[in-house]
Amino acid sequence: MNWGILGLGRIAHRFASSLEKSHDVFYAGASHTEEKRASFSEKYHPIHMYSTYEELLDDPDVDVIYIALPHKFHYEWTMKCLKHNKHVLVEKPAFLTSQEALNVSSYALVHNLFFMEAMKTRFIPLIHRLHEIIDEKIIGEIESIDCNFTFPQPENQLAISYFYDSVMGGALYDTGIYCIAFINDFIDDEIIDMKINTHFCEHIDLNDKVLFQFKNHTTASFECGMMNENKRYGIIKGTKGSIYLDNFYRPTHAIISTIESKRSIEIPLIVDDFYGEIQAVDAAIMNAQIESTRMSHQDTIKSITILENLHHKLKEG
Repeated sequence: MNWGILGLGRIAHRFASSLEKSHDVFYAGASHTEEKRASFSEKYHPIHMYSTYEELLDDPDVDVIYIALPHKFHYEWTMKCLKHNKHVLVEKPAFLTSQEALNVSSYALVHNLFFMEAMKTRFIPLIHRLHEIIDEKIIGEIESIDCNFTFPQPENQLAISYFYDSVMGGALYDTGIYCIAFINDFIDDEIIDMKINTHFCEHIDLNDKVLFQFKNHTTASFECGMMNENKRYGIIKGTKGSIYLDNFYRPTHAIISTIESKRSIEIPLIVDDFYGEIQAVDAAIMNAQIESTRMSHQDTIKSITILENLHHKLKEG
């Protein structure tokens, strides 16, 4: 599979490093910045490096494109890639509105093209094992989920990054999307109430505490933030026990607690935390599928709809 990478920032470096360890080819990259093109070429040796995104899209030998651009450009370039008959993996959050997600899903379906949001957590080996444990009712029925993804971001750096962008900035778009996708992965039900408590700085949400009430009476809560201490854990509580995860978005260690026992599970990553999603994209395209069963179009639509509703609540005050 010949991959193109659109946008050569920090996360694209991590993706390219993982791609090197697969059986695929880093065929082409594109960036408007000469320094980034030179750095990528020296480190990863793609066959082609382009100074415009359009040149990459026009290359007939590119099969699938990884979009690593800032959030607000995801929809525009996802559609352009699809219209150039390219399969697409786009970084999270895939889009800023549910309508954008619906449009992409519809286009991909009509034109038989693969599309997926790069929610790498869905392809982590330990997450797969936890689904088996939950399906086996080892902790009973899920009653609640709590997850937290906060980190300290120096305020002087916020002012020069996309974190402070009026369209795509804020904690919900940055780490909140991980929390929402994690909750959706384990609770498949309708949210009937949501509450949010937010700390703002210049109209940007720097910290959010969110509570969901589901129709089946389960609850979920999360905290996301960019000016806090590092907190990156997840807890799934059931009627017969609980699961605790360090680094819930890319976990390798979990503690399973029940009335009878307490045990640890260690399952290492396969290569790294990007490798699983790359393999999932390959498998789906090779099997002529337009979406992944683990991160479907509907999964993206659901998460983006929740993000959209939370932002509406922020605007309402």
